[in-house]
Amino acid sequence: DTDGNLASVVSTSGLGWKHPGRVGDSPIIGAGNYCDNRYGAAACTGMGELCLRTLTAKCVVDGLRRGTTLQTAGREALRELDDLPRGHGQFIGFLALAPDGRHAGFSERAGRTYGWISGGMRKGALSPRLTLEELGG
Repeated sequence: DTDGNLASVVSTSGLGWKHPGRVGDSPIIGAGNYCDNRYGAAACTGMGELCLRTLTAKCVVDGLRRGTTLQTAGREALRELDDLPRGHGQFIGFLALAPDGRHAGFSERAGRTYGWISGGMRKGALSPRLTLEELGG
């Protein structure tokens, strides 16, 4: 915002995917979303159980805290996810935002995009999400 504050916001998939006893990543800070005004913010989408196992959003912001680029922080988080066993159709995508407004999107699946808008823009834009392969593994 105009005061330099960042935010990360996520929502659940709704009641249709909430099996009894299941807790998704959305309410777990560090898993589905994480924000620190000093370093950046991240928000995840997809199979939340995977984010719970790696604390994906915190992993991204920790990379930024160490001074890495958005792309390097995203690659590190994708590598963590890549090591997890999973079932068919289970994947993660996430967005990262630096305090200076730079942003990047990442996905375990090729061909994904994300929408964004910034001050002064009259309409939103789409950008490609980067994959582990595109980031050099």
